[in-house]
Parts: sequence; C-alpha cells; structure tokens
Amino acid sequence: MVKNEIRIMRGPNMWSCVHHRLLIIKYEPSALTQVDNKKRQAIMDYFLSNYRIEPYCNEFGLCLLDYTVNLAAILQGSSVYHHITEPAPGIFYGVFEYKLEEVGMESLRLVQEIIQALCEDKITITFFEALQKVNTVHLKYNEGPTTSMIIDAARKRNIPVNTGPAGFTILGHGKIRKRSVQRFPN
Repeated sequence: MVKNEIRIMRGPNMWSCVHHRLLIIKYEPSALTQVDNKKRQAIMDYFLSNYRIEPYCNEFGLCLLDYTVNLAAILQGSSVYHHITEPAPGIFYGVFEYKLEEVGMESLRLVQEIIQALCEDKITITFFEALQKVNTVHLKYNEGPTTSMIIDAARKRNIPVNTGPAGFTILGHGKIRKRSVQRFPN
C-alpha cells in the first residue's frame, strides 16, 4: 500500500513554519502492490469523478499518495495539504494538516481503506460514510466548553495551542508551556 511510515508533528517542525500540526506519510515506490493498467485507470477515474482530484504525476504510486493526502485533508474539512516532497531520490513524503490528531489518523485510515478496496476490486465506503466516521471521532475527541474558552483566550493572546495525545491541551512551546488534562466522556 502507500503508507510505509507515519510521522505526527506537534508544534514547530521542519515541514512548515506556519502549520504546527502535520501528518507526514512516507512512501517508497517498492511498497506498492502490483495493479494492472485497467485497474489503475479505474482508480484514477474514481477519484476524478467522486472527489474531483486530478493526478498531477505520471507514476501511479505517487498518484495514490497524492490521492491519500488530498482526500485525508478533505475528510477533515482542511484545505491545507502539500503535494508530494522528495527529500532524497526514491523516497517521497505526503504532508497534510490535522486539527485533532485522532481525526487526522482516522481520515488517513479511511482513505487507505478506500484505496485498498479499489485496488482489490471491492466495494468502498462512500464519501458520506467516511465523513460520518470522521465526524464521530471528532465529536469524541473535541475539547469541552471550558477548555474551548481557554483555547480561544490563548489564541487571542497569540499563545500557541496544540492538542497532544492522551487528552492534553498544550499552551505555549518550550520551557514556558502549560499542560491541562482533558477528560473525555465515555
């Protein structure tokens, strides 16, 4: 499949000066399973007709990585994504921004599920089913009203706000950051 390795960026990072919450997908062309030309064209037509995502490259594996990054960003309601970067010959990275880490991971998982089903000639979930699953995860992990007010106040004061794993809201970076535990409903 497309995914070889996933990196989660929380805070300032080498990929973006502006966007501090990024998911990075590493892709090596050798990881792609063999897909015949007819199936490749069917997959490209599927993404063009259903999501209006056009491939920007000629190599099919890179097109799959581009579809993954684009659709994962769309499922989260984010328009921020980067096309593929190539820091070293033969190794490619797809980068997209997430709002909540769990939502970003769920959207990535669903896109990979869609692509895998297409490669195996199986029926995929629809966009609206995928969107509903992403929204369910978003509701589960979204901050509560009190935390939301604290986050809004911090942003008004230009204090960096990140959501870390295990329900932590992180205010600031470096030695002056503050963490608060967020409780999730069962």
